[in-house]
Amino acid sequence: MKKAEVVLIPLPAMGHIVAVMEIAKLLVRRDDRLYTTVLVMHPTLDPSTTRYNELHAASTLPDRMRVINLPRVESITSATKVSNWIAYLIEGHKPF
Repeated sequence: MKKAEVVLIPLPAMGHIVAVMEIAKLLVRRDDRLYTTVLVMHPTLDPSTTRYNELHAASTLPDRMRVINLPRVESITSATKVSNWIAYLIEGHKPF
């Protein structure tokens, strides 16, 4: 049987992270061929997302689901609008 992997990258806000984690769980429970990976960015402004990720890492995830916590990027103080801040955060997580 051929396997497939879905990579999910939520916006670094509590509502997005929780929803994407639940979608990832749902996908692996519905189809034995699917694996999911959730890449989590850590914002410097919302510590609740970090706490949620710590609690979730300690709990049991489905076998075919993994969560990868990306390293923090340096604080972004020059972004005045939320949309700019998100763009800078995403840019900071690019590997090159």
